[in-house]
Amino acid sequence: MAATSQQAGSGAVQALERRFLALLACRHESGAFASRPGDKPDVVSTAYAVAILEAAQDAVPGAQPVARAARRWLQQQRRSNAGWPSPWGKTPADAALVAWALGLDTPPSRDLRARYRVEGSRWEDPYLLSLTALGIGGEPERSDVNPQASPGPGPSLLRRIADQAVAASAGQKWLSSLRTIQGLDGEASATEATALAVLALAPHAEHRKRAEDGARYLATTRQPDGGWGNLLNTALALRALAAVAPEKPALGAVEVSLNGKKVARLDANQLSVELHAHLRPGQNTLALSAEGTTGAYYELRVALPDVGATRDRAPALVTEIQPRRAHPGQSVTFRARLAPETGGPLSLEVPLPAGFQVLRADLDELARRGEIGGYHVNAQRVWMQVEPGRRRQARWIAFRMVAPAQCEVIAPAASIYPAANPGERRFGRPARLTVE
Repeated sequence: MAATSQQAGSGAVQALERRFLALLACRHESGAFASRPGDKPDVVSTAYAVAILEAAQDAVPGAQPVARAARRWLQQQRRSNAGWPSPWGKTPADAALVAWALGLDTPPSRDLRARYRVEGSRWEDPYLLSLTALGIGGEPERSDVNPQASPGPGPSLLRRIADQAVAASAGQKWLSSLRTIQGLDGEASATEATALAVLALAPHAEHRKRAEDGARYLATTRQPDGGWGNLLNTALALRALAAVAPEKPALGAVEVSLNGKKVARLDANQLSVELHAHLRPGQNTLALSAEGTTGAYYELRVALPDVGATRDRAPALVTEIQPRRAHPGQSVTFRARLAPETGGPLSLEVPLPAGFQVLRADLDELARRGEIGGYHVNAQRVWMQVEPGRRRQARWIAFRMVAPAQCEVIAPAASIYPAANPGERRFGRPARLTVE
């Protein structure tokens, strides 16, 4: 049994950790990433993963070495003729993302400067401009501005970003008219585009106030589980908020006592303690006391001996959502095909496409029929407990979701894992949904 503590962003950090596991399912043994589990890794997907990992590394243990391995793979892909394997850089946004992932003073960053010199005066979208600023390190040099693009010098790159902020209920936000790397635009892109704009503007004193306005918008759009929807949005939003933080607060900590005796103080320097040696036969009392200005969250991990038993494994999972095209207010059906299994309870985790609402009546009916042992729903996902299988044949679990206003979104991959062994996780496939 172990208790762990970590510097808080509390719910947001926990949300990051849950989504981090889903990202790792797309990782190749080479250190690169694919767009979905099992596919061939590519440059753009790996750069996308690096952006997430860099944003999450302060909150999620293990993100930094994974990011380093992914960055090394990207560097190895650069060929002597300065070309990249396909797909890469099909759009300026892809090229800017790769440049940001690999850092300044690298060939992709220099290539982006050259591309901005030729095309930049025609780039208007704040999402693209923010990625460009991050990829080249802020303002381009005067020589990077295309002298033939306009009769005058024109506004600076950062000024163009700042001027495209729009008023929100709290603070200001940025919206992309292009499809972002997640396939979002308009209001659906607000978190991603705003976080990137804040990151681009925050280091520059003359734009600090505008960056703080963007951070205020992000702070008020945080969702009930502490995150901002998917992994990229949550990681970027946390990184943007940290970029405008006036000073580092006192670290959160947890004092751990067992049976009235203090056994550890967990903080950034000591993240875990093994309690097994302190346990006594029969009932034990664990007391946790939080301190620090930010608070801290804790996690208890209980390991029960299972001598000679093999670890439960997740069954194969096949998922589908039909129809893929719907109208606002129309329902679509998520279906999961579970292979025959005879082990212990399973957890089926289904991320909800942005804006879609699950029909709880369907989940209630599944529970009434004994297909699931229980469920939990929030704005981002559905968790279902699948009771131990007593069937020799595969079975389907299905429920409906109601489509929102017009949009095009990605439904992230669902996953299934043994309740007693979350590391043995199997994934379905993501799906693109269009509401028109």
